[in-house]
Amino acid sequence: MKILVIGHENVPGGAQNALRKLVGLLVRKHQVEVVLPIHGNGSETAYYRALGLTCHEIDCGACLPNLAMAQMGLAGPQAQALKTGGFDLVITNTIVMLLGALLARQAGIPHLFYVHEYLDDIELLPACIGRRAYLAMIAEASDGLLVCSKFVASQFPAALHVEVLPPHDFSAQTPPARSWSATAPLAIQCIGEQSQRKNARFGLVLCKALRLRGLAAQYHIIGKQSDATAALITEAQRRESVATWLTSGIDDPYAINAGKQVLTLVAATSEPYGLTIVESLQRGVPVVASRSGGPQELLPEDCLFPVEDLECCARAVMRVAGDYGVASQRALALYHALAAAASGEEARVEKLLERVRAGGARASAATLLDRLAAFRTFKSAAPDPGALVRNIGAVARQRGSEMSDADMARRVQDERAHPGSAIAEDLARFDIIPFCYSSGMDALYREGLGLAVELAAHAGDTGHLQMAAYILSVLLDKQRACGRNLSILALGDGLGLDAIRLASCGFAVDYADVEGSAMARVAALNCETVFGPEQDKVRFVGAIDKVYDAVVCLEVAEHVPHPVQFVRGLAARLKPEGLLFLSECFDGIEDRWPTHLYANEALSHRLPELVRDVLRCVGFNRQPFAKPYVFVRRDAPEDGRAADQPALFRAAAVALARLQR
Repeated sequence: MKILVIGHENVPGGAQNALRKLVGLLVRKHQVEVVLPIHGNGSETAYYRALGLTCHEIDCGACLPNLAMAQMGLAGPQAQALKTGGFDLVITNTIVMLLGALLARQAGIPHLFYVHEYLDDIELLPACIGRRAYLAMIAEASDGLLVCSKFVASQFPAALHVEVLPPHDFSAQTPPARSWSATAPLAIQCIGEQSQRKNARFGLVLCKALRLRGLAAQYHIIGKQSDATAALITEAQRRESVATWLTSGIDDPYAINAGKQVLTLVAATSEPYGLTIVESLQRGVPVVASRSGGPQELLPEDCLFPVEDLECCARAVMRVAGDYGVASQRALALYHALAAAASGEEARVEKLLERVRAGGARASAATLLDRLAAFRTFKSAAPDPGALVRNIGAVARQRGSEMSDADMARRVQDERAHPGSAIAEDLARFDIIPFCYSSGMDALYREGLGLAVELAAHAGDTGHLQMAAYILSVLLDKQRACGRNLSILALGDGLGLDAIRLASCGFAVDYADVEGSAMARVAALNCETVFGPEQDKVRFVGAIDKVYDAVVCLEVAEHVPHPVQFVRGLAARLKPEGLLFLSECFDGIEDRWPTHLYANEALSHRLPELVRDVLRCVGFNRQPFAKPYVFVRRDAPEDGRAADQPALFRAAAVALARLQR
């Protein structure tokens, strides 16, 4: 077979080592080409090219956790940069990369994912689609699965062709027997990326507990730094009696503790396989691991402890320290047993490939393809910048201004260069004291166009596109679950760009702003520009007299005198299963935003708490943070989303608590 293999990173790592192993098996019988992202240090590209394989590099990144923005990228021309002509099969290494499934479906050939993730990781969970929905999409886009462990396989339906292929290469030569000093203190090592999932902070408390029991223990945290590293360093400093080394860029992390009595600690909250477990056992290094998924398939019960169970973990470590020589020999025996169990894996992989090829590309990948089509529409829907300027100019002249389109274009350009200049012109005209609500502020919202100029100048800013893409992704997820078209209210949508994008994607959209305002008239012209003068895609409403499947209200609450009551009113405009997408900029008391109300600043990041009696917060965008929140009416039936992503919401609670301090 001619096989195209697509990887998600171009730097060293556990998943990349697993891919090296897989490619090593495949090239014995098949013609293989590899595709890798252009991002990274290029080490994996160099590895495959040194083997004599064709290795392509393309500009395509991972889809988790930011699925929405990744699909924006896939919707562009770079997704078509690689043709699949002549290939019999596509294999994608890890479920964070969706390009392989798209290419396979476009070419009508089978596709496999090689899965290394169990989706309950705070840092990996997709924020804009439910966990179950994402996994269902992966299953739908697969003609079979390779998985790193039975634990990982358990999250997918049993109907799929599945084969377990451990990421460790058991055919590799075992390192020579290591020597260690019986008088050296025990070195406890935690190896791997310093992420929240790896839970390296647990070892800090463990070592303190062991020292108080008379067991001198050093603690080494070895691996690539991450967003969690700063908090880990802070905690290590707070627990100042524990010796800690944080190391990055080490070719052989196991060489750091050569000649010592060393134990590998796996304290992860979730561990799909546990590559460091097998690597340690191969070297005769004892392992104590949390009962977090994969480790249960590799270690006996007395080497395992419940996640975060300090007593059980400490007693297991003390047993190892009590007779280290026996524990080391046992580690080697465990490794040889795992190696024996892995024998014949090449034949099992070949059998899976033949079954998949014989079955053909049976999966439709309809969900993935539908989402991609929606994002392509989303990207092309909004009016071009020139049309925005012309429409603002037309409304300005209707309201008595003599400003030409060229004058308006210069005003928009000035706003880009000097953010806030457009709205500043309205301050004197409407007799406004910045940051205070007044009758003048009401008049500005009805008659002013400074806000329209500001929105036009920054319409293409990445932050707003990220917000809009996130909302589209959540709505697509909900629409598929409901099985019907959704009705949406775009409230305070300014130029109407979000309403236009959502209507272009097939949603039934109502637009509401200050009734009869200059801004609403600009939005109407923008809709006519996109949909034609007789457009009926977006309905303009004054009084809101119905309930909706979703309300989109972005960066409006900071302008409202009583935002909590305002949000409660939005809850009443939702159907029982409806969603509210809400972002706020309560802390935006800056020169460029004089219409933001100072009285609201104390509410920053507190809305989920303040409206919890009527709305449940069931999600939030991570980039930009909490822009928007996703709420559902409190009396709505549970839809599984909150239960679907418990770790994500725990992370949100921690982040919000830090912001409020």
